[in-house]
Amino acid sequence: RLRRLLDLKNTVSTDVISAQVIGKNTNEFFRVARITLDREARNIGPNLPVIAADGVVGTTMKTAGDTVDVRLIVDAGSGVDVVVQRTGARGFVRGTGDESKYSCSVEYVQRTDEVEVGDLLVTSGVGRRFPKGIPVGTVTQVVKRDFGIYQQVIATPAVDFSRLEVVLVVTTPPTDDSQAQREPPAQRR
Repeated sequence: RLRRLLDLKNTVSTDVISAQVIGKNTNEFFRVARITLDREARNIGPNLPVIAADGVVGTTMKTAGDTVDVRLIVDAGSGVDVVVQRTGARGFVRGTGDESKYSCSVEYVQRTDEVEVGDLLVTSGVGRRFPKGIPVGTVTQVVKRDFGIYQQVIATPAVDFSRLEVVLVVTTPPTDDSQAQREPPAQRR
């Protein structure tokens, strides 16, 4: 597990801080994991991406001493811009907040886009918050409607939160020079 996490750390083109999961709170209002950092939390603020060897975990919420609360991607207040790895179809993964199971809905998938059960969803890199290409989940259900703009897609997260022990907190935005060149000058930061 640690070797896979180190490999992830080396492939991500950004600064990260490793952390250990010390607790979870999954009630009807929030899906939160509490993690403790391997070093002081001075660089940790809200809304920083949290990833693991298997994929996206969520985003930081608040810091207290050397602990950080992380909003899991299955929380209803969470969201991640994704692409279907096989076809490039775009969508937005939002947690369902369903207590009985960990699942996410994939919103804004065009009705004409090709999406199938078993497709892998990965981070798109749009907005430069999450590094591009990190697994988010696997499509478990697709409902193509005869009307409307979007189809209904459900996914399970790539990360098994019950077995989550070590994570990486992304402390600086990913660097992707090719993406910056494609953006119009008004959108560059």
